[in-house]
Amino acid sequence: MYGVTLKLKKPFIGAMTGGAIAGAVLNIFSVKSFSMGVPGLIVLPGYVDPNNGMNFPITIMGSILAIVVAFSVTWIIGFEDETTDEVEKVDSSANVEKTSGEQIKIASPVNGQFVAVENLSDETFAQQIMGQTTAIQPSSNEIVAPFDAEVTLVAETNHAIGLRSSEGIELLIHLGIDTVELKGEGFKPQVKQGDQVTQGDLLMEMDVEPIKEAGYDPVVLSIVTSTADYLDVISTATEEDIVVGDNIAAAIN
Repeated sequence: MYGVTLKLKKPFIGAMTGGAIAGAVLNIFSVKSFSMGVPGLIVLPGYVDPNNGMNFPITIMGSILAIVVAFSVTWIIGFEDETTDEVEKVDSSANVEKTSGEQIKIASPVNGQFVAVENLSDETFAQQIMGQTTAIQPSSNEIVAPFDAEVTLVAETNHAIGLRSSEGIELLIHLGIDTVELKGEGFKPQVKQGDQVTQGDLLMEMDVEPIKEAGYDPVVLSIVTSTADYLDVISTATEEDIVVGDNIAAAIN
């Protein structure tokens, strides 16, 4: 989701439209689910109702409807966001001038222990598909700003925060694996979209122990979603204990 929608907004509009219409149809027919899991084909058997033979077929039709509507809307409004020369000039003038070879440091947003990304249970994060990723197993509940930035995103379920640094780095702080399923429980945001923060400002209070007890990995991921905009983004973290403010990555112009 983040790998597409943080960069391309139009497919997100299509997906939301398809989901909303399909959800309304399923609600009209009172479709019920008898299990929980990450959304996908694997959870479809959970809609089999021994007392209602139509529950599962309607679920299948609703899923197909969501796909068709999302595809149609995206086809109509387009896939890629418009990038005109005028917009590019504005964006260029807004960025801080950078010198070739300059390293822009990214600090840790939390105290904890460095975790090798290849050991993460989620393949999207393990393969760093969304961008250069640094993983930290938190030892505290406070998530702070790793640099001076604008808050560009606070997820509805509070498990992720997007930042844009004064140098233009776009960073996603993703709190835990599959913690979206908690629907905000265990997370207390201290900022909102559009806020300006300085390095060290409190962004989120995260109840680490209850999240663990609920069966979720609370690992904190710092993902440079604008990795492609730089010559390279490298990890500077070690396997030692990490303290808030320690440099964990650097973007190279």
